[in-house]
Amino acid sequence: FKFPLVYEFVSSSSVAANIYDGKGLKNIEKLLEISIGGESCGVPERLYYFGFRNNEVIPIYNIKSVGDGDYHSEELIFPKDKGGKPNVVFLKIEDGEDTGENYKNGSPVYKKKKQIKQFLWNGEVLAEKKK
Repeated sequence: FKFPLVYEFVSSSSVAANIYDGKGLKNIEKLLEISIGGESCGVPERLYYFGFRNNEVIPIYNIKSVGDGDYHSEELIFPKDKGGKPNVVFLKIEDGEDTGENYKNGSPVYKKKKQIKQFLWNGEVLAEKKK
């Protein structure tokens, strides 16, 4: 799979990085998460994940979330995370479509669509599990 690290930096963007233990990924000593995100509506936030092993950098996966009325969010669940499984990385995807209605507190009512994809980690690469 392709791992693009391409992002058009705009003035309302921010950059942050976090380093974690390997989160249960076999042969990964540390996991680097780079967040490049928009801090305004319609500007996506992208999270890039890289693994470290013996001074080698291994691209793991990248996800994005964006909201502007409707929204799209993605989240990775690694083996050591709550709900994780050995050698599996889950990709949780949620899309919300604004129905035009509001709850009593004024927040919008969304029609939600959720899906979960499974990826298998073999110690070297992440590959989508076929159904």
